[in-house]
Formats: sequence, C-alpha cells, structure tokens
Amino acid sequence: MVIRRILIANRGEIAARIIAVAATRISGVRSNLGFHSAALDDPEFQTGGVDTGFVDRLYARRPDLCDRHEEGASHG
Repeated sequence: MVIRRILIANRGEIAARIIAVAATRISGVRSNLGFHSAALDDPEFQTGGVDTGFVDRLYARRPDLCDRHEEGASHG
C-alpha cells in the first residue's frame, strides 16, 4: 500500500516520502519497513521497471533483506 501511494505522487512528493521512510524506526514488532526502503532505493524501481518478478529480483540482489529462517525460500 505504501509503494502504491508513492507511485501516484509527483517527484517532489516521492523524494520527501523516501526521506520519511528512511527516517522511520519501528521497534518491538517485526515490520517490512526495510523491504520498502530497499525497494524505494532500488534503481529498477526508480526507473519504473517493476513487474510481477520485481520482488524476487530485489531479494536476489539484496539477500540481507531475507529473514534467516526463510533463507532460500521463494518470496513471490
């Protein structure tokens, strides 16, 4: 949902939201904020090259995003 809302914003709003996501800290619960931050930073995402295989490609480029217990699992 976060990414969808960012996609419909203009470039100025996008830059402000990327900064806000990067500055957000959540403690006490697990979240997918790291994934969203990595997706926003990803050159493929920024150039609009997102399709149904994007998440798998992002995880392949950024194995640090995968949970240890899910290592090697499909994320798509």
